[in-house]
Amino acid sequence: MRHLVVLYALFAAACDPDVCGTVEIGGVVTDPEIESFRNAAGNLELAELCGTSYGAFAQDRPDYMFTTLVLSANVPDADVADDVAVTQIVLPAGSVVFLNSHLVAGTTIGMSQLAGSGLHKQSADAIYQVYPLTAGTVTILAGSNKHTTAGVDEQWSEEWRMKWDLEFGGGIEHWTGEDTVERHDGNDIGTPVYLPPDYRAP
Repeated sequence: MRHLVVLYALFAAACDPDVCGTVEIGGVVTDPEIESFRNAAGNLELAELCGTSYGAFAQDRPDYMFTTLVLSANVPDADVADDVAVTQIVLPAGSVVFLNSHLVAGTTIGMSQLAGSGLHKQSADAIYQVYPLTAGTVTILAGSNKHTTAGVDEQWSEEWRMKWDLEFGGGIEHWTGEDTVERHDGNDIGTPVYLPPDYRAP
């Protein structure tokens, strides 16, 4: 039995994802379930976990020819119980949009080309607050890689290496990271909430 416990511990440790980014969230009221993640500045300090199974992903918007980079947060060690607590109490998320024409390795996309917002709850019983993008960049480091197509409708996905430093609400939320992001097929349903500042209608 002792050997099984040791093997299980080693397997669990090997499966824990690495941290590829930091997420700092302000304006959250005291709650004993999440206080261990509060830093000296009084903000929650969370993580963007590495890999396409966690954290960031991207989606194509074909009719407007832009990409949405979507960011989500976990606790740094990916503990399930702690993740559930953060999700139920705060549930932070962020997203930015930029034109597909900027998806070129070596390109840094700035505020004149980005739009978006972050959101989170200030307590478990609160409603979501939305914070506009106030500063930031997204850098395309490499891609596209691992382009695949599947299914009758030929849905596709591909991988890009991206780096981001994004501030929402004048610093209420701050997301930084560098990771491999899976970008996948999107749809053209509904009107986008945000359009890139440099978007021009055809």
